[in-house]
Amino acid sequence: MDVVAYFHKDGDGVEGLDISIEIYRVRGGVVLYESGVMQSVGDGIYYYNFSNYRDIDRYFIVCKDINKVSDNVIVYNDTGSEKVHGVYSIEYGRWRIDKDSKEMVFYDTDNETELVRFSLRDYSGNSSVDMVAERVRK
Repeated sequence: MDVVAYFHKDGDGVEGLDISIEIYRVRGGVVLYESGVMQSVGDGIYYYNFSNYRDIDRYFIVCKDINKVSDNVIVYNDTGSEKVHGVYSIEYGRWRIDKDSKEMVFYDTDNETELVRFSLRDYSGNSSVDMVAERVRK
């Protein structure tokens, strides 16, 4: 199976990144199955040949910029394209921080349809928008 990911900063594809890939097999628990480094093919697109792929297994794949130069982390779940669409929608849709509720709100690519909310917390676990240490899905 070929794994392809797009990495960008401010909307432009980024070249020369060190992109790690972690492939987890999901069967009776989640197990790290394979890891490696993706190869750049140009214009912010990175490629990895997952040669150990088996149709009978399900996988969860995380691709990330080791040096955090780009703005994104790509997560792929091969259990259905609707989940990939959800990641795409969050990546390319609007998001905002609601100061009153101390929540981060993600919207679909139409920038109007709310997809998910996260409570924002500081290092002490208190709601915050100033010193955010974690987000918790509502």
